[in-house]
Amino acid sequence: MLAFLSKYVGSYAVLVMFIPTIIAYWWAIKYIEKLEIKKGVYYDYPDVNDSEEKGSSKKYPPKKYSLGEEYKMHNLNCKYARSFLNKIADKVEHKSHRVNIKLIEKAIIFAKKWHDGQFRKTGEPYYSHPLAVASMVMGYKFSTNIIVAAILHDVVEDGACTVELISKEFNSRIAEIVQRLTRIKHDENHNETKLSIEEIMNDLIKADDTEAMLVKAIDRLHNLKTVHGMQANKQRKTVIETLKSIIQHIAYTVDNLNIANKLKLEEEMYQHCKNILKVSNVEY
Repeated sequence: MLAFLSKYVGSYAVLVMFIPTIIAYWWAIKYIEKLEIKKGVYYDYPDVNDSEEKGSSKKYPPKKYSLGEEYKMHNLNCKYARSFLNKIADKVEHKSHRVNIKLIEKAIIFAKKWHDGQFRKTGEPYYSHPLAVASMVMGYKFSTNIIVAAILHDVVEDGACTVELISKEFNSRIAEIVQRLTRIKHDENHNETKLSIEEIMNDLIKADDTEAMLVKAIDRLHNLKTVHGMQANKQRKTVIETLKSIIQHIAYTVDNLNIANKLKLEEEMYQHCKNILKVSNVEY
């Protein structure tokens, strides 16, 4: 058959012979993909960047997606969770990204439990803030660990949750990011101190943890976007902290994470700072 085709089409005979095989192989892959989507497992694979330790090739251990009885009253049935999960589903569907959706859903319920009864100055439930931060984060880096860490970034600082519990329920890398973003620190004598934003950023720079730096930058960006809930003096303090300790490190952060449109985050943050100070009639 190959010799016969070679007589008429030359070296292209090999390609002609393989076309049906390639089509059959492609069809089989798409068919298996549809079966896995139908079973709900296709999008549950871990991100290749989400190994337990930064830069490690260690594979994920089996995940436990259920939470204890104390979480039963918290669920995904709220406008904030639904909107957030719809954004993830849309991104996955249209860009073929893979994240561990079950782990992200678990993180939402976990955050709702540990932020229960807390509210923002705007009057919204507090957990709406970390969900908004995570939603903004995934626009820059679509990774399970970073998304989950963004959802959980305030649970230790603002409640009785511990880093050890996060490590147990999620993984050590997520716990590490949350710990590095937590301003409340305890020494061996259980004495409590609250680090400044400058100290937090210095620690992140020393650790060269650009993933945590990204979460911190976007956490601050969301605070700037919702600054109307703060008093004028608090607004100005937030802007000054941003200009002094955060904005200067954004370029380094996005560059090391290979994020496209490197200046977008820096420009957006600077513009919010400028607008807030203009309203406050403060020179910058």
